[in-house]
Amino acid sequence: MKPKPLAFTLTCLLTATVIHAADKPSEAAAPGANRSGAPAAPAGETVWKKVETVAFSFSIPPELRKSEAHGTDSLVGEYAAEGISVSFDYGWYSNNFSDWPKETKFENVKVGGRDARIGTVAHEFQKGFPFTTQIHFKLDERMRLSVFAACKSEKELAVARRIFESIAFKGK
Repeated sequence: MKPKPLAFTLTCLLTATVIHAADKPSEAAAPGANRSGAPAAPAGETVWKKVETVAFSFSIPPELRKSEAHGTDSLVGEYAAEGISVSFDYGWYSNNFSDWPKETKFENVKVGGRDARIGTVAHEFQKGFPFTTQIHFKLDERMRLSVFAACKSEKELAVARRIFESIAFKGK
């Protein structure tokens, strides 16, 4: 086997170093954000982790763990911890509150530069979780995003709200 020229070897080493460095999180972060790009945690709280999808991102507390969620015609995901379960549905048929109780309190907001509607109600959509909140975005004529949170207490409702406020859209 013929030995490789020194320039070729150095190029390979340099390329491997650059690729390896790109896999590591940056030391610099935007003001108000941690190295992952997630919103900075208030003093004394843990740093949240950023969840990236092909269309949007959001941040969650580190104790939330990914669970199995499968969608037929949309992008879905679910994260859960002891007192809260958060799921999302990005597609044509995301929940738009049509089946929510009449006692639901609604609020129109702007998150990630997009108009959205948040609904909150003391209703057990999921067994053992008496509080529920959801944010719903109508992104265009067809695409929608709903992020749903089933909560055991009002404390988790506040966590869900912070998750909703961290939503950022990619592109456009």
